[in-house]
Amino acid sequence: MRNTFRSILFFMFMAASHASAQNIPEVVDKFQDTRALYSSVQNMQLLLSKFELKDLRGFRVDPWHSFLKTRGEDVINEEWPKIRIPGKSYGKVRMLKQFVSNPASQDNFMTTDPVTKRIAARLVEEYAKHQNANDHIAAVNEHLRGPDDAAHLLID
Repeated sequence: MRNTFRSILFFMFMAASHASAQNIPEVVDKFQDTRALYSSVQNMQLLLSKFELKDLRGFRVDPWHSFLKTRGEDVINEEWPKIRIPGKSYGKVRMLKQFVSNPASQDNFMTTDPVTKRIAARLVEEYAKHQNANDHIAAVNEHLRGPDDAAHLLID
């Protein structure tokens, strides 16, 4: 009985993992930083302002912040009318707009409702498209991203 229950749980976990992996847009999957950002939105319900996750260690946050400041509100304004829930989402979307206007001074943004979660995922997808169109951003990120373990550092 116990083994059957464990097998069922394992199967459900694997199916959920497979389904979530399939839902990642192709352009997001192309870059390690956007994969991690997208995963944080989908799995942790956070739109990150700081790159503190292990998968983001070493990546520069400046290009992400710059993108949010210059394109964030436009992306929100494009996406929100498609998914607007009357009366429920206005305040949260307004807070999301405040977040993108100055992400460096904000804490991570909670995407606990479906509207902000979808908009946050769209922000990450648009950032991935921006990186894809501007190869130098991804190249600089990879170049500046050093090893994150002591074995690769030149320390005795």
